[in-house]
Amino acid sequence: MGCRLLRANSFEIIQLKAMASIMAKSLDRGIYSSFGVQIQSQQKGDYVGEGVSSKVYAIGKQQCVKIVYRSMKSMRESELEYWKRCNAGMRHECLVEILDCRHNNLGQLELTMPLYWSDLGNVIHETHRRQLTVSELQLMHSRMIELADAIRVLHSHSFFHFDIKPQNVLVVDEHLSRLVLTDFGLSRAAKEDGRETIDDVSTLWYRAPEILELQLTVPYGDDDDDDIDEDDHDRVGQFDARSVDMWALGAVYGEWLRGRPIFVDNARAYDDTLDDNRAGWSAFLKAIRSQGIRGNVSVKTRYTNIAAMRDTLAKRCDSNTRNTPVFDITANLICRLLHMDPKMRIRASDVVATRR
Repeated sequence: MGCRLLRANSFEIIQLKAMASIMAKSLDRGIYSSFGVQIQSQQKGDYVGEGVSSKVYAIGKQQCVKIVYRSMKSMRESELEYWKRCNAGMRHECLVEILDCRHNNLGQLELTMPLYWSDLGNVIHETHRRQLTVSELQLMHSRMIELADAIRVLHSHSFFHFDIKPQNVLVVDEHLSRLVLTDFGLSRAAKEDGRETIDDVSTLWYRAPEILELQLTVPYGDDDDDDIDEDDHDRVGQFDARSVDMWALGAVYGEWLRGRPIFVDNARAYDDTLDDNRAGWSAFLKAIRSQGIRGNVSVKTRYTNIAAMRDTLAKRCDSNTRNTPVFDITANLICRLLHMDPKMRIRASDVVATRR
């Protein structure tokens, strides 16, 4: 999907491009959803998009079905767990609503959801070249506070997303009246000992530095087995899952404000490809160490990186916009989210408390 920007001062974006080719193969669905809501037998409609684990098709103008491949067992289990927890009360208007959930006769998981207008990745792509106004900064801040409140709900149920990125933040309409967090294929509940698989945590550009450090130091499997296959063994490490989600939220917020991913340009100086491997992890960690926030966030010194981060975030703000209270609030919050020390990183509930 694509869009173009009006010259308006409120992120009014128009013209969705036509979705891709129509496919008329039946989904072989029953007439009642898991909530007891009657649903007509549906057909695959407009192809919306796909990822490594699933494809999405529109059903009419208001719903879509996400089909998670049979081979993606762990992702199917994660999506099912999210659906179960939503049924048990883990709900928020900024968490995607699962209208129906079932396995089809091919062993694939089908998730029926509302069909949203676009995603934040598209919005950033279509607006990244233009200057921001004060009213736009206020809108961005309001939407991110609301998203943080949804993450607060997840964390209050000891559930973690682990893949927060612009493409997983849906946009309800062209006025950006609400953002919705989606795609829970990497999500998981908290482990009692705090140990989690480290190689399935977030997309590289939004991955917290403590995860990158673990990936670079934790060995694969048994050190005595020289023939071990890395793909057959889950590497685990101990980390604060809440802080990992909050780092990713800060990276998304910073990217929306700047118009580009925060650490990518610096990381490319160490590795051009930035693949999700040891070379990419090392390059990104070096970039984060040189740009990430350290120490007391209220002190704007070279050591803390506060001043440099504010300059980076102000790339799309003219002098009038950057000298406003809303820019100070926005930049300060992003700095608190992108703190190198997980213990110093702001919690979702504290982000919500900054709401004006």
